[in-house]
Amino acid sequence: MKYLREKDINGFIMTTKTPINETSSGEEQYKGIALYARKKLCQEPSFFSVGTDKSHAFSYMYGEINVDFIDEDADNIATYGGNVVWNNDEMDLLKINIQEIIKAIGKDWKKRIEARKKEITKKWALMCMIGIKNIQLMRKSLQRALQI
Repeated sequence: MKYLREKDINGFIMTTKTPINETSSGEEQYKGIALYARKKLCQEPSFFSVGTDKSHAFSYMYGEINVDFIDEDADNIATYGGNVVWNNDEMDLLKINIQEIIKAIGKDWKKRIEARKKEITKKWALMCMIGIKNIQLMRKSLQRALQI
């Protein structure tokens, strides 16, 4: 985090309620983290070599990070645009810090999903118990009514 503050790196990474897939018109929605330098896209959305096959969180994750410093001294952006040139120590350090953030958000997402699943399971179990009690009460009432 110290590195991020020193380099004045800011932005957001969020997770959505539903997976980020294609839109109804067939257009690909962005998933991944995009980098911007001086308000211009300098890295297409990606997960910076974090193993996306290990978690579903990446299907729900999008972000934009401002990294203005990367274009101040050395030219770290490919001339055709859209990609950072990751061939020096400074860019490696940036990548490592972004990877750490992505992993932390992925772990947090997984914890929240697991907690939500447990809560849903508890509510379902409670609804079933209430339903069983209601069925038993209805059965007793019906038996009493038939005896009269």
